[in-house]
Amino acid sequence: MDKRVLLICSGGGHLVQMQRVAVAARTTGTLTLATVAAEQELKGDVYDAVVSLPDFNRQSPFAALMGIPKVFFKVLFLRPTHIISTGAAPGIIGIIAGRFVGARTLWIDSIANTRRLSVSGRIALRVSHQVFTQWPSLADGHKVLYCGRII
Repeated sequence: MDKRVLLICSGGGHLVQMQRVAVAARTTGTLTLATVAAEQELKGDVYDAVVSLPDFNRQSPFAALMGIPKVFFKVLFLRPTHIISTGAAPGIIGIIAGRFVGARTLWIDSIANTRRLSVSGRIALRVSHQVFTQWPSLADGHKVLYCGRII
């Protein structure tokens, strides 16, 4: 079976972290990046494809109402076998949609969350196959693992 890896994230620090993950995620299959970031923020030619996503968060309910179905249907259309997300809102929606197509899912919580998992990270605990934290004190050794920092 051909691996179809979808990397999904918001812009800013989430994208910076994802770009570091992308090099390690390079597989014999296809590697697609789905992000809200502008194309000029993307570095290198690591990806087989780049997909644009709407930007939304919990502080923008109307944008979320419009964006959630778009992210969900993009994932359903792409049918990835694996999904990795560094956050935030579009990433968790992508993880949820990925479960509907049978994708293996990995949530990597932001390095900015030093005391507890992000809101999306806490949702990921319920829907993602695995959650990574970038802080050893947040790992539980089972569902939340610490494997080092990306940044």
